[in-house]
Parts: sequence; C-alpha cells; structure tokens
Amino acid sequence: MKQFILFITFIVAFLNSYSQERYGIVGQILNNSDNKPMEMVNIGIKELNLWTCSDMQGRYSFKNIPAGNYTLQATCLGFELFVLNFKVPITTSELIIKMNPTSLALDGVEITAKEGKKIGTTTSINTTTLEHIQPSDLSDVMQLLPGSISTNPNLTSTKQLTIRELNNDQMASLGTQLVIDGAPVSNDANMQVSSTTNASMGTIAESFSTSATGGTDVRSISVENIESIEVVRGVAGAEQGDVLNGVVKVNLKKGYTPFVSKVKVDPNIKQIAFGKGFNLSKGRGALNLDLDVTRSLSDIRFEYKTYYRVNGSVTYSNTFFKQTKPLNFNITASFSDCRDNNETDPDKQAVENFKSIDDNYGLNLSGKWSLNSKFLTCLNYSFSGNIQHQLSSSTDQESLNGETLYYSSLEEGEYEALTLPSLYVSKYSIDGRPYYFNGKISGVKTNYFLKKGINNIKIGSEYKLYGNNGEGRKYTSEYPPRNYNRPRSFKDIPAMKQLAFFAEEEFMLPIGSTKLDLQAGIRFTNVQPNSIFSSEVNTTMLEPRFNLKYQIIDKKSNLLSKLGIRFGYGLFSKAPTLLYYYPDKDYFDKASLSQKNLSNLFIGTTHVVEDTRNYNLKPAKNNKIEAGLDFTIGGVDFMVTGYIEKMKDGFTLAKTYKTFIYNKYTVSSTSSPYYIPGVGVAYIDPSSGNVVLAPCTKDTTWFNYSYPDNSQHSIKSGIEFSIDLGNIKSLRTSFYIDGAYMKAKKQDMKDYMQQPSVGYNGKDSPYVGVYPGGEGDIRQRFNTNIRTVTHIKELRMVITLTTQIIWFEKLQNIYEDENGNPIVYTKNPVNNVYDDITQIKYVNPYGYYDLSNTYHPFDASLATSKPLNDLILRQNATYYYKQREYPSLYQINLKITKELTNSANLSFYVNNITNYRPLQYFGFNNYSRERNERIYFGAELKIKI
Repeated sequence: MKQFILFITFIVAFLNSYSQERYGIVGQILNNSDNKPMEMVNIGIKELNLWTCSDMQGRYSFKNIPAGNYTLQATCLGFELFVLNFKVPITTSELIIKMNPTSLALDGVEITAKEGKKIGTTTSINTTTLEHIQPSDLSDVMQLLPGSISTNPNLTSTKQLTIRELNNDQMASLGTQLVIDGAPVSNDANMQVSSTTNASMGTIAESFSTSATGGTDVRSISVENIESIEVVRGVAGAEQGDVLNGVVKVNLKKGYTPFVSKVKVDPNIKQIAFGKGFNLSKGRGALNLDLDVTRSLSDIRFEYKTYYRVNGSVTYSNTFFKQTKPLNFNITASFSDCRDNNETDPDKQAVENFKSIDDNYGLNLSGKWSLNSKFLTCLNYSFSGNIQHQLSSSTDQESLNGETLYYSSLEEGEYEALTLPSLYVSKYSIDGRPYYFNGKISGVKTNYFLKKGINNIKIGSEYKLYGNNGEGRKYTSEYPPRNYNRPRSFKDIPAMKQLAFFAEEEFMLPIGSTKLDLQAGIRFTNVQPNSIFSSEVNTTMLEPRFNLKYQIIDKKSNLLSKLGIRFGYGLFSKAPTLLYYYPDKDYFDKASLSQKNLSNLFIGTTHVVEDTRNYNLKPAKNNKIEAGLDFTIGGVDFMVTGYIEKMKDGFTLAKTYKTFIYNKYTVSSTSSPYYIPGVGVAYIDPSSGNVVLAPCTKDTTWFNYSYPDNSQHSIKSGIEFSIDLGNIKSLRTSFYIDGAYMKAKKQDMKDYMQQPSVGYNGKDSPYVGVYPGGEGDIRQRFNTNIRTVTHIKELRMVITLTTQIIWFEKLQNIYEDENGNPIVYTKNPVNNVYDDITQIKYVNPYGYYDLSNTYHPFDASLATSKPLNDLILRQNATYYYKQREYPSLYQINLKITKELTNSANLSFYVNNITNYRPLQYFGFNNYSRERNERIYFGAELKIKI
C-alpha cells in the first residue's frame, strides 16, 4: 500500500508539471424569499477542496480555478442546501446564488435520510428530518439506517450507537466512533464497574447504569442543537482511527437562528429545550446558545426509577480573511448533568436507593484554513478536551443468614477477621473522574492533471490522551455490600496516550463520459508510545483503507440514466480501553477458623493476585469488504450494497483457575483460643496451664478470577438496499423502500477452564477442566421499511407513514471449531447434531488439572463415575442447538409535522399505531412471547421568535 501511494504521488507530480490556464469566480448569495444579501454562508467547490464565506453584502470569490466541470455547494443554517453543477470558465460576470429558507410551505422538502452521494456507503440526515422524527437522543436517529428497526424511546437505560448490528453487544458499541464537530467522543477511561476480576465471562453487570465496557452512553447528547448527521457504514477514510464498525459524524448548529423553544411530551419523557443563534454586528461572527432539560420514567405506573438530563452549549463561529485566505474558526463550550435515580421503590426498604451521576464539561476548537498556496490548499484542525465526574452509589439493607465472616485484608496472609451482623445497611460508591484530550491537524494539497483530473493528497497527525483521576471504589469498611470487592483508587492507573499518522490519496478522473473516483489511505497508530514506532504496551496498529467508485452512466434518459459501481476494503483496529489494560487485583478468602462459643475467634486467610493484566492483549481488528451498485431506471433510484466484516481479537474477560493452600485449625468447643500472628492459634491447656498450639492441617482448594483477553470473533455479512420511487404529484406523496438482510456469527474462540458446579464427597470438585472454545450463536434478519411521505404545502404539513416488515428472524446457538465443525455430540450418532432435538448434547474437555496442578489428558472411556464424569459438559435442553425461526411481523408508525404559523410547529408521532403485538410461539418447548413494541405516542410543540 505504501508503494502504491508513493507511485500515485509521483505520477500526479509529473502530470501536474503541465500548466493549465486559471480563472476567477465572483458572485453574490441572496435570500430567495426577499432578495436580501446573506452573510456567513459557507460556499465551496467540492472537487477542489476550496471554500470561502460570504461577507456582509453576501459576496464571495474564488481565484486560480482551472478549466473544468465542478460542483458548487452553499450551506447556511435554516436554509436548504444549494448545489450547482457549473463549468469553468463561466459565461456570466457573476454567479448569483439564491437560497431557499427551509419551510413546509415550499416544494421539495427532504425529511428522510439520504443514501449515497459519497464514495463510501453513507447516510446523511439533515435538520428538517431530525425535527420530523422527534428523537429523544442520538440513538433514536440510527433507526433511519437500512436494516434498523424502530424502538420506543427510553432514557432509563444506557443507549449506545451500533452499525450493522443484530445483537447490541459491548464490542459493537465500543467499535462505533462518535465524532462531534471533528472531535472524537471516547468512553475509554470509564471505570464504573464494581470489579473486573470477579466478572462473568465477557460481561460486567451492575445494579446501576454503566457503559464502561462499551461505547459512549449517548443519552447525554441532545439532538436539539444538531444541524446534520452523517453515518459512515462502509469503509471510513484513514483520518478516522480507533474504530471497528463505522463512524457517526455530528455537526452542531452554527449561525443565525430565531429563538426556539420546544416542549416535548410522551408517556415516559418530558422535555423542554431552548436555542438561539445570533449574528454579531460588523461581521464579528455568530453566537449559538442552547439548553435542554429532560426527565424520563421507566414506567409511568412506578415513578421511582427516573433519568434526568440537563445539557447546554455555547458556540462561537466566525470566518476571518474572507476575501483572501478564509480561516474558519469554531469554539464550543458544553456541559451536561445526567442522573439515574431509584428514588422510592415500593419493593425496597425505605433506606435503599441507588443513583448514577455523569457530569461532563467539554471544550472543542475546530476549523479549517483555505490557504490555496503552492504547497497547501487547505489546513484542517481540531482540538478538544473534556472532563467528567461519574459517581455511582448504592445504599442497601443487607440480610444475611446469621453472622458472617468479613474478610478485609488488602495483603496476602492469615489474620484475625471480623464478622458482619445478620442485618445491616451498606453504602457503596464508585467515584470516577475521566478526562480526555484530543488534537488533530491535517493538510490537503489539491493538484490538477490531464486537464480534467483532480487529485487531493491529505497528510495529518492525531494525538490522544485519556485517564481517570477518580477516588474509585469506596465503601464503609465496617459494613460492606453483599458482593463486595476491595476498594481501589483510579488515580493509581496510568494515563493512556495514542499517537497516529495518516496519509490519504483522493482523485477524480473523467474518462470520456464516465468518471472514476479513488480514495486510498493508510493510518499508523502507536498506543502508549515511547518513540514514534515503539509502544510501551506493545500495541501499534497499521490500517490500510481503499474506496473506489466508477460512474459508468450519468445522463438524461427515459430508461437507464445512471449506473455506478462501488468497492471498498479497509482494516480497522480498536485499542483496549483503560479497564482492559489495567484490571483489578484479585482477592480470594477462606476461613481458617470460626469459633463462636467462648472466644468468638475468627481467622481468615487471603490470597492476593497482584497483577491480573494480560501483557499479550492485542487491539481488536475488523476487515471490511463491501461492493455496491447504484443505478436509476425510469426515474427510480436504486442503491444496493453487499458487505462482509470479519472481526477477530474482540475483548472479553476470560476465566482462569489457580490452587490456594491455607491452614485449617481444629480447637475444642470448650477451649478459649486466641491468635498469635505469625504463629497460629493457641489456647491454654486447662490441665497443665501451658500454652498449646491448636492442631493445624493444610487444605487445598481452587479459586478463579477473570482477566482481559482477545477471544471474541465475529463474521457479519449482509445486503442493504434503498429504493427511491420518486414523487407522485397527484398524490403529493413520495415513496421510499429500504431494508437489509443481515447475518452475524459470533463466537468465543478461546479455550477456557471451568470447574464442575457439582461437588464431590461434600467438597467442591477436585478437578478443573480445559474446554475447547467455539461457543456462540448465528443470528439472521431480513426486514424492509416502506415509507410514504405526503407533503401538502398549502397546509404546511408533512405526514410520514412507515410500514416496517420483519420477514424473518433466525437464531441458532452453536458450539463449533474455526472450520465450522460441531464440537458437541450425542451418545447415539445422528446425521446433524444441531438439528437433533431428542438427545442431550455433550462436550468433552481436552484435559483437566487436579489439585496438585498436574495436567491430565481426558480419556472418555475412564469417565464413567464421579468425579471424572462431572467434567463432561451437558446441555439438557435437547433443542438448544436447533435453529429457531421467528414468524414474520409488521409494525406501522406515523409521524406528522404541521407548521401552524411561521413561528410555530406541532409534531406528533405514534409507534405501532395498530398496537399489533402478537403472542408468537417459537422454539421447541412451547415458549411464547409478545413481540413488537407496544403502542406509543408523543407530541412536541416548537415556537420560533
């Protein structure tokens, strides 16, 4: 790939040596409704990476433009995007642009997500669409993507972004990058979990809301201040790093807007929002302010679990040197205060509650500088930082089965322990203070070759720093929570750094009546660098990316008017988060003596695993390949994309076992023993009066802990499609169809250790088996969305009716090797072990360890009785591996937006308007459940002054 880029660069430099005549362009931008000049309109020539901004008289200019065909784009907040294909040299003295304000009283209002228009697979969503769909948070917008299905709004559980995903696991959200005004939003320093070493395989469950092992919780991001969203589902450019699945790019509002107040009400969510954009006098830029206050309930019948959100921002934007070398400057200060509370749960004691607080303060500086010099056409820059305070706390009334031994030692060894009463109140908290800094700068040089060809070379660098200065896990030492873990301060965890370099080549070459677009780039990232190319944690990532688009036909025709093909390949990598790089210590405790009669003496022994890190932990990697076909037949636009993504080395928490040897003391129930540190338990012999050491034996037991590993593998494939049937003027209705067939195979491929859950001779099993990896599942879904958009401009109304059809969903649990061969077996051979629903399924271990840590290969012929036959895994649900297919399902959603006046909008929506929720049977045990979202409705009123 490096050689390819160097070769292209050399060819471009050679071809660029041929001189081309240059021209200038001048013009003015007017408001089409009153013909008044428009200030601070961004206008650019797409192919040349040139842009400028209109002055107070609406004037703009470009210099040194070579002859050719170009695309002029003008954008301004509150106005429709202006696009003009033009030819240089122009035939007029001035290029006048008239922009239309967005209004439902105009023709051609776009209120659906738009596919394509770029070299990769993308979806674009504008402000008008956002206002019409009435999202409560950023995750609701993702339902517009092909293959996504609608869900009812809910803010009482964490919400994370995923792309091309059937099962919203943590790796799917961790690998989806959110970018706001050019600055990536990270969750890598989130440590809000009670433990990593005692977590279950690959999951961490908490009583409070946490997104620590996945992507950012986007409930904290309001959509009220968003101007546009672009979702890159395909192969993102080399500029985007530390990402696996795709990128969600958010652009905030900048420029003049009237004062807007909004009230939104639905059964579970109440929201008030305000916003205003000011054009400062004498060309001094624009100032945008916004504030959002939201309250959400999990269930209106029980108002004890609530979510509160208060966020706001202040943005200053300006363009300096408009007539020479325009410098765009944007700075945004933002804050959010989000709280999850369990206030008065009738099923809890009065003293019990939990809460989760997430405060965020951010500063983002971004922009671009149109230098148009000999060596550099445009300079892009982005610097951002934010600090957070995350506090998760819980107060519980603990009810134990009598007095219980309490282990509290932070050091290895034997000690005199305390006991906990049978009933007490515990208070527990996790105090996290993540911080993030990101800086990125890149330069673009535009060249021209072969008279019509355009070449852009982008080179840049990015630096990231993140850490956590929180107090960490804390609780009252006398009264710990039931499943307690030792306190841990996050301040002791090193901060993480990433240094990245990227280079990318883009060129457009007309070939006769066709056009070729090519994007090829490479990115190198060094995590925790001690030099440019070496890493303290042995983590570097080299990622080549490639996109090609060939427009074969682009003409006016009654039949086939457009035909283009797309192809993309890219390697994407995601570095482990702070939680995976630096897991907890592990503590294992056993009772050496519990004497409750005369002396109430309790002796505990603690074993400490000081370092549970995996020094061989690698970044997760995802290879993406996609191909697409875009064509227009008889005025109907078709877009079809096929893709396959192979991810390996996804992050999980694997379990390992160790043996623990400790003392067990035996004392008479009539004696009064006491403990001598470093010696043992002693008592006074009543007959002789001498000090006697209590008898002591050594006991050996197993203990386990979790450690970070790279065992999750997945293969995702599918076909996405989008059809724009156009507008039927007599019905004033446009018709759109989109959907996708998706298949995802996910497995944990690491061999693992497991101790049988059944005991032997009154103790835990003496063996720990070693089992093959390969457990997972295969999920499939084919769904279609049929959208009708009726726009009645005389009534200033838009009505969207979406029929969502899930043609089928399939789920199959699997246990197989990397070649797809089943590892499970039945005692009586069958043709297909997965299809059999009559016999118990078994899995044999490779071998096992005994309490002396000696490994033995497993011999099934010897495993005829306990404890050896306990090592054989059994799946007693005989239908467990049989593929289950869920019946087809439909849902109809309605959205209405009505402009009451020029200053007031009313929007209304109903999900599952027919309340179709069939009770469907599936599986092989007569299991049934009610599918589909329940009927849900809401409305919002927006007033503009």
